[in-house]
Amino acid sequence: MAFVALTSLMETIRLEFLQSDPRVPLDAEKLSDLQLSRFQDFLQKPPSGASAKTIKYLNTKIRDFALQAEDHIETQLHTLLLAKHHDAEKASLALHQALRKPTQKAAELLNIISTTISSEAAENTNIKTQPPSLLKQAAASGRSENVQSSEKGRSWWRSPEKICMIGRRHDCDVIKDRLLRGSSELGLIPIVGMVGIGKTTLVKTIYTDPALLSHFQVRGGVTMRPEFDKTQMLSDLLRSINGAESNETKEGITTTTSDLANQLRKCLNGKRYVIVLDNLLNHLAWDDIHRYFPNDGNGSCILLTTRHFDGYYARGSADHIHYMTLLDPKESWDLFYHILPHNKKSMISKFETIREALVEKCEGLAQSIVTVTKRLSECDNIEKEWKKIEKELESLGILDRNDLTLNYNQLPQHLNVCFLYFGTFPKRSEILVKTLFRLWIVEGFVMSENQAYKYLQELIDRSLVLIHSRSSNGQIKTCRMHGALHTFCVGEAQKGGIFCAVNTRQHLGLPLDVFANSCRWLSLYTHSFDYYVLFRTNNLRSIFFHENPEMFVDSKLIRVLAFVPSPSFVPSYPLTRKNFEDLVFLRYLSLTQWFENLEHIVSANPNLQTLIISKTRTSNNKRLSSEIWKSPQLRHVEVSYSLSVDPPSEVKHSLHTLYWLSLEHCTKEVFSRIPNVKKLGIICGCESNNPNGVDSDNLGNLDCLDKLETLMVAFRKGSSVSAGFQNLNSLSHCLNIKKLKLKRTCLAWRELNTISMLPNLESLKLKEASNDSDWEPTEGNFEKLKLLFLEARNLVRWEINRDEQFGCLERLVLKRCISLEAIPIDFADIITLESIELRNCSPSAMSSAQQINVIRNDDYGYKTVDIHRG
Repeated sequence: MAFVALTSLMETIRLEFLQSDPRVPLDAEKLSDLQLSRFQDFLQKPPSGASAKTIKYLNTKIRDFALQAEDHIETQLHTLLLAKHHDAEKASLALHQALRKPTQKAAELLNIISTTISSEAAENTNIKTQPPSLLKQAAASGRSENVQSSEKGRSWWRSPEKICMIGRRHDCDVIKDRLLRGSSELGLIPIVGMVGIGKTTLVKTIYTDPALLSHFQVRGGVTMRPEFDKTQMLSDLLRSINGAESNETKEGITTTTSDLANQLRKCLNGKRYVIVLDNLLNHLAWDDIHRYFPNDGNGSCILLTTRHFDGYYARGSADHIHYMTLLDPKESWDLFYHILPHNKKSMISKFETIREALVEKCEGLAQSIVTVTKRLSECDNIEKEWKKIEKELESLGILDRNDLTLNYNQLPQHLNVCFLYFGTFPKRSEILVKTLFRLWIVEGFVMSENQAYKYLQELIDRSLVLIHSRSSNGQIKTCRMHGALHTFCVGEAQKGGIFCAVNTRQHLGLPLDVFANSCRWLSLYTHSFDYYVLFRTNNLRSIFFHENPEMFVDSKLIRVLAFVPSPSFVPSYPLTRKNFEDLVFLRYLSLTQWFENLEHIVSANPNLQTLIISKTRTSNNKRLSSEIWKSPQLRHVEVSYSLSVDPPSEVKHSLHTLYWLSLEHCTKEVFSRIPNVKKLGIICGCESNNPNGVDSDNLGNLDCLDKLETLMVAFRKGSSVSAGFQNLNSLSHCLNIKKLKLKRTCLAWRELNTISMLPNLESLKLKEASNDSDWEPTEGNFEKLKLLFLEARNLVRWEINRDEQFGCLERLVLKRCISLEAIPIDFADIITLESIELRNCSPSAMSSAQQINVIRNDDYGYKTVDIHRG
């Protein structure tokens, strides 16, 4: 956890003292005396000769130093900032004096690091060589262990036991087809997936398939060891091919890596072969051994399984990369039933009582299902045993902890901290990546959203995080962590003393302050069983309320305060200015309610980057005053429909997201002050100076925003219908818009002509955008549109131009189209269409969706679309 603490300290110093206009100026030379970059270098690249024990000891020292230094600096700064008569010169002098202690501690710690590393290196140098007799004994012992391990590896591939593969028929067929089809070059097929998903079972099934037995002249496989040993790997592989001992294991004979490699080439030369490399940790091992496999252009292939896809295989090395997915609920239950012993199948009705819970808790992970099935099949009281298993699944996890630890320990420091941060979100929750990225940025883990996206992709490539959904442009929109990994993640973060997850249903009767004083990150959410690790006094920096708080946690050094909205979250604890008046270090503020003088709180936090107000109890036409723009680093301002935000009076280059802005403020002058906005929401129906309705010409000023990619235009509920737009011609110059959402705009359907011709539009959401009953073909073609969301209760008849419109559409979502007679049958012609979702729509709409599938399949031979009804 040293990297977490050090990163936090470095970001605090950057934000508080290294900005162009710091609240309390400090001499940069004094800050450099902390020498934090040297600690960072040590953590990222520990000395190669240092032992794990030494590294752990020094990491702990660095963690404690960084935590104490940041607490000391921020506590002193907080006192100075809240002083009634703040004198900048005296404050600066006081901070210089406060820096002396951490500066001295830094110098002492660097000396400890240097001395400890040097002493250990000297000890290693002075270790005497073992006597020859002992060396022989050790070598003999090593050979014995290798023989036993190799025998185990050989029996793994030649095992006569029946292999159970349920729900993977498609995976098998795809890979078998690739293998049997072959190619003129040596094939490489990586099979990628998280631990326990069934990669090894899949390759076993394929390896023993009769079609492959007759097709390939030579077969072999080996399970790679955590500590890669090329010589041992070649020896194990030769045994699997030959079914006999290699020379290496014979008494008194030493076989070199070169000799083993030559033996392998001799076995494979001129023959069509398939080799399985199971559990390859990364592409570096493949780099080291791929040259040992001859490329005779005869359809030979290498199958490898890995948890870590790092992009190497996609750069031309692999001709197919196969990603394994989790089992769906039906497949999960089928697997459970299939491996249940025959003498227990008669009791299936009793197992049915826990079916839903079992499927939910195992989350489609094959290894979890197999383990749970074995446990349940050996017990007499099914419900009692299930309760025990459920507790283990939630609080401990039942995957091999050694496997998970191996994955975790291989993470570089910058990914380690990002991985642990997932523990702040509830188990099995769907996480918006934009929220995740904003939090990573304010915590100091990354400097930009592009860097955050790269880090997230690395965690996904290592099978530690799952993609849940993508946006219309193919970018990751939401992600999640499997429950088994989440349990491990929370455990590691709590052991390190940086995190505590408090069960809102029961927290041992202790006040929240007890937990708040034992961690840096505190998260309140419902989980089935408590696991707490309470350390020495700490100072809370980030707090997440995922459930209704019983009380407000008072911590003056908070930087992240997030009341996370959900359908069940109705704030019961009233927030007031008093709760916030001592907070001066906020960087991320997410609230579910508005309160008086909120603007003053925002303006008092110059490092605030994200402000979110997801709900409010105020009436319409309430505005956040321009006082909020006194906080110079605001990047994202998002408020509920019933609020709007007064525009800034000066240029805000850092602002990327702003909603809602009243249409009357959408002037060229205002837009010139927010030149880098990428996402903008415009609220209509609250104009105070235009009694005749809304002047849609203001939308024409949007062409001033050349960075704008996402636009939302909405009328407030209860706005007069006569106030609606007459047309959207003023949007014709918004050529960069990729996502557009219109709500209650009361347009005629024909007015969508302008929208249909936007050249880069990929996502269009129309929520009661028109009250008309007929939507006839538009002039434009929506040529790049991938997502169309349509909520239209009054729409009856809908037609599109065949072979012209929606040529790239992938997803069609209809909601509350209760009067719609039919979905245009010409959607059957769109080859890119993948899914149709109907939510509370007419029966005739569902019938037409099914008819579209019939036409696609029978008339065109297209793949049928997935039809979802909700």
